[in-house]
Amino acid sequence: MPMQDPSLSILRRKVGAGRAEPEFGMVSPAKALRLGVSKAAQDVLRTPMAVDGVDEERATLQSMAAMFPDRALNVLLHGPGDARGVLSLDQACLASVLQALTLGRFSDGPVQDRPPTSTDAMLTRRFVAVLLQAFGAALAGRPDAAWATGFGPRDRIDDLRRLPHLLADVSFRLFSITIDIGSGLRNGRICLALPADGNGVADTPQQDVDARADWSGRIERKVLDSPANLDVILGRVVLTLSDVAALRPDDVLTLPARCVGELSLETDAGEPVGFARLGQLDGSRAVCLTGLALQEPVTQMDSVGPEVRDKAMPPDGPAPEGRLSAVAVGPMTSVPASAVPQLTGVETPADREVPHA
Repeated sequence: MPMQDPSLSILRRKVGAGRAEPEFGMVSPAKALRLGVSKAAQDVLRTPMAVDGVDEERATLQSMAAMFPDRALNVLLHGPGDARGVLSLDQACLASVLQALTLGRFSDGPVQDRPPTSTDAMLTRRFVAVLLQAFGAALAGRPDAAWATGFGPRDRIDDLRRLPHLLADVSFRLFSITIDIGSGLRNGRICLALPADGNGVADTPQQDVDARADWSGRIERKVLDSPANLDVILGRVVLTLSDVAALRPDDVLTLPARCVGELSLETDAGEPVGFARLGQLDGSRAVCLTGLALQEPVTQMDSVGPEVRDKAMPPDGPAPEGRLSAVAVGPMTSVPASAVPQLTGVETPADREVPHA
């Protein structure tokens, strides 16, 4: 058996050193565009379209406008984050799409030379959306497919001179796609320009979740730290304007017997928050929460001293004519704090254990 020349093996290794590894099972951008055009034609137009060729080149924001077809329909694309691109349909492709949508077939007549309109952009919107979606889905298995996924059609670009105001000043991957329309009836051209360095779509979902969670947490902390005023309501009364005008200092408005045990806690807007009972704590007048607004209050009138009942409230029954069963006018200095029942089993701020950091 003849021996192999070792120099040949070394040469083979040197020749193959600069070659990229074959991408077995991976779809190239050109093949993904073929699949995208075919699916859009099948699902939206119900007429045949095929891709004859795909050319790719890099373009800058300044050179991009010259690479698009003349009098074409140019559509602004929005992608994940702030990523934006452009898709362009030349007159032949635009006319064919409109014919398929309106007539159900391609017409063999000449293509009318006219500027595209906003109606054209609206009618072709689904065709463009399906093409982009199928294009991104076909590249989903590639590790560098983030740049091509998540884009959709938005507004028509009526003047390509506006591109510097619509797109970021980055490098773009520009694809020029030659379309065979109607099995040789005519040829059209589609151009697709997307940011070359990717848009980070692979990380966007988790980034969005984290950003929303952080934003929600900050809003929640801000709201919970906001001051909230609560009013303790002993009772209410409806007066005429003449009754209000007749009120003078030292006038007494009698209160119902149940008010001391059934106080209402309300917001500044009058929304009920809960119920409470009147009492004292460490020598000061205080209220003890007995229930929430959706619960029945816990009445504890048995703990109310007789001196409070006699001074602040009349016996049960209708109030005498001209007397009002509601809140008192002026400070309640006539009721000593010692006559108000002591609140027991109430945790004060000083009793609470302060958590350590």
